[in-house]
Amino acid sequence: MKKQIFKLIIFLIILAGFFVRLYRLNLNIPSLYADEVAGGYANYVYFQKPAVSLFDFLNKNFYFKMVNFTWLFGLTPLGVRLPSAIYGTILLVFLYLFAKKVNFKETNHKDFIPLVALITFSFAPWGIHLSRIGHPFALLFLIMMSWHWILYLGAESPKEYLVSVIPLFLLLGVIPPA
Repeated sequence: MKKQIFKLIIFLIILAGFFVRLYRLNLNIPSLYADEVAGGYANYVYFQKPAVSLFDFLNKNFYFKMVNFTWLFGLTPLGVRLPSAIYGTILLVFLYLFAKKVNFKETNHKDFIPLVALITFSFAPWGIHLSRIGHPFALLFLIMMSWHWILYLGAESPKEYLVSVIPLFLLLGVIPPA
């Protein structure tokens, strides 16, 4: 019974975090930033052209459909910003799972730290802001957090986890600056 109530509390916190990220998303002041408009318009124009290669087909159908929903909602603020709100909400789930896994000490309050991490990130201003603007940052942060969670699942100790994260830091040198 106690676990069911705890799971319900977690679900309600994630639902509240989704509501905060989605509330008046298309009416957010300020209106769309120049980067959001440029990205949304580029994706919209990109989908008007037929795919000419396999790379182009894969790029259109996987990456660009995940970054913007202009293919679904058209050139609207909701079409540009909705994916970030959805990915920001999914990020809450992975953040909770990661905090639960990192909290490896068996104590009476082992569920307290992941719950505090979930509440803090659900209502942190920077987390809400990044989840409400139409940039691929929310998707990239989601991918990184899920990757950390998967790596930490395989690690038996914090030392093994730190060794397994070395390729991530090496990869940062390869990624071109924006």
